[in-house]
Amino acid sequence: MKFRTFAAVFAALALSILASAAHAALIPAAQSYVDRLKKADVKFDIIRDEWESNAINVGFKGDNGNRIDVVAIFERDSEHIGFRAFSLIKAPNADPNTLLRAVNDLNREYKHVKFCYDAKDKSVDAEMDLFLLDKNERSAGERCVTAMALLIKICDNAYPKLMRAVWD
Repeated sequence: MKFRTFAAVFAALALSILASAAHAALIPAAQSYVDRLKKADVKFDIIRDEWESNAINVGFKGDNGNRIDVVAIFERDSEHIGFRAFSLIKAPNADPNTLLRAVNDLNREYKHVKFCYDAKDKSVDAEMDLFLLDKNERSAGERCVTAMALLIKICDNAYPKLMRAVWD
């Protein structure tokens, strides 16, 4: 009886270790991005989830004193990489119509970035997408760093316009 219990516990532990090892490997494009961030000495956090995607968060302080966190989301079975800057501003007391006008103006100005007003959180997010020719593209790191830097620059430029909408 004790042997069967021990064997069952050992088997469960071995499966758990194997499963965590399988999840430990980053998607090749995500690994390329992480390698490029390390080379540039940029601090980042790796976020994993149960859907076998990888998310990598990088935070910067903008020129306007605002903090910009960009999350790059890599999906295991897709050539798509989503860059998201959540909660560029939080404006619980701002007029939603004024914020929506500002978001629409920004969407017209920056055609490759989508600004979104979240009415539930009373915040504004920004999104940008990148598509790879091959989901296993290991040279994606440079393209991802370029996309991240562009999104950060655009978010930083948009911040004063969003804040004017909050105070109007």
